Amino acid sequence: MISSVTLVCRAEEVLENGYRMVSFDNFNDGEAKTFRFKVRYWNSSPNCKFMSFKDGTLLVIMGSLANDDSGLPIIVAERVQYLDNGKERIAKDL
Repeated sequence: MISSVTLVCRAEEVLENGYRMVSFDNFNDGEAKTFRFKVRYWNSSPNCKFMSFKDGTLLVIMGSLANDDSGLPIIVAERVQYLDNGKERIAKDL
């Protein structure tokens, strides 16, 4: 089973217990479908940078698939990059 994940997505709401929702759009045959995933950063501290991004921030997440306590699939983020809002528009590591 392959569990490695790389995801280009938008930051969404912060959830409790160190989780955050992210979303991305899949365009197929001219229609867009939005997918949402629950993500836990390896450092799940509520004060970590991953939890402080504004909603809509563009992220690149590299990690693995896992299950939460209820058995639903989640992504465990091992590395996160974000698009800087400055003039250079470059991706920066956390």
